[in-house]
Amino acid sequence: MNNTKSHIEFNNVYCDACNTEYFIDSPIDKNLPYPSGVKFSSYAYCPLCAERIVAGAKKYNEEKYLIFPSDQSMGFFNFVIKELRNGEMGSITIISFDNDEDFINNLLNNS
Repeated sequence: MNNTKSHIEFNNVYCDACNTEYFIDSPIDKNLPYPSGVKFSSYAYCPLCAERIVAGAKKYNEEKYLIFPSDQSMGFFNFVIKELRNGEMGSITIISFDNDEDFINNLLNNS
């Protein structure tokens, strides 16, 4: 069996509402009410969307589902990586197989 394995790591995160991309060095606008964003349900919302999300949660008495960063000065990227993903960067592992038999054997041995 001769297979190839590649690992790709991502160094960015996206807002689940507006899809804005954030990096570790993205600027933090401390003039916004929630400069590091907020998590609501299973979604992470960037600083640009957070105020609207928090207002909606309050309107429907769902504040208990809001999760705020431990430090609003950490920025959205760090909030997502450090506090929501427990320090894990997003990644993809790609394995290429020479033939179908190798693929099936890998599935059976790693189940």
